[in-house]
Amino acid sequence: MRLRLCRCFLLWKRLFRRPGYLVILAAVPLLTLALLAAAGQGSGLVTAALVLTEPEDPAALAVLKDLTENPGAVRVREYPTQAAALGAVTGGEADAAWILGDLTAGLRAYAERGWTDGLIRVAEREDGPLLMLARERLFAALFPALNRAEFDALVKERFGITEEETLRGYYDYGADLSPLVVFEDLSGEAVSPGDYLVSPVRGLLALLVLMAGLASGLYAMEDEERETFLWLSPPERRLLPLLTHLLAELPAAGAALLSLYAAGLGRGLGSECLLLLAYCAACALLSEVLRRLLRREETFAALIPAVLLLSLAASPIFADLRLPLGDLLPTAWYLRAALGL
Repeated sequence: MRLRLCRCFLLWKRLFRRPGYLVILAAVPLLTLALLAAAGQGSGLVTAALVLTEPEDPAALAVLKDLTENPGAVRVREYPTQAAALGAVTGGEADAAWILGDLTAGLRAYAERGWTDGLIRVAEREDGPLLMLARERLFAALFPALNRAEFDALVKERFGITEEETLRGYYDYGADLSPLVVFEDLSGEAVSPGDYLVSPVRGLLALLVLMAGLASGLYAMEDEERETFLWLSPPERRLLPLLTHLLAELPAAGAALLSLYAAGLGRGLGSECLLLLAYCAACALLSEVLRRLLRREETFAALIPAVLLLSLAASPIFADLRLPLGDLLPTAWYLRAALGL
């Protein structure tokens, strides 16, 4: 038993002398760090320059907090003056400028009298679907304050209640503060919507694990051609490539597991480990089947990009195309199992 473990360790150690394999392992954390860094820089499709003309206005501060804490497709930058915001638009630093007036007083006037005089002034470089989407996001951030103003106006009109504390108490008692949209996977488990730059991390890491297994197939072909393990018995020689594939994939899978939790995408350590182990076994089997079918090292190397591209297209990484026979590829069923699809 000790001899077999020693052989496994030596096989595993040999992999770290392969520059290509080290590049694959290094790509796992680097890919995750790059996507996390890009997400931290702000992944908005539209940049809006926001100005509060009344910095102490609670309604305007609530809008600013909503837009900055939940950016989504709109990245918001606060500017001190209207001139600075307009300069950012003309200089190309922002796509639109949103100048917020006294929202609390203005929304109260709108709710009571049905009119207002330019509570929010908008300046845009051009009009288009993305800026229309950005305006919808602004309206969504404005809705809680508008809803409160409409409630206060209705209660004052029908019941004559004007005390601010009483109005706030009634509103807080009757307001349904639960979210209108809840994100769930198809298994019914609540999930975080996350950032769209981080969401494909799991699929891309899975492709790197698959690439490690395919690279191991090339190394096994080289060993077979050089008759490196000719001294082993025939049954051991038949099982050795499969073991080599697994040993190549496990470090990549371990790095992928750590990267998943670093990106906030982990869903339970036990289930993640079991899924990754099953995925490694499937990738090792695929690599070995392709190696035995193709036999020539050049043909196998030429097929690796095609297998990776097909796995990318058939898997729900950027889009779930549901290609025919796509579930036969390890990456596709692993991601569907992990994501509950």
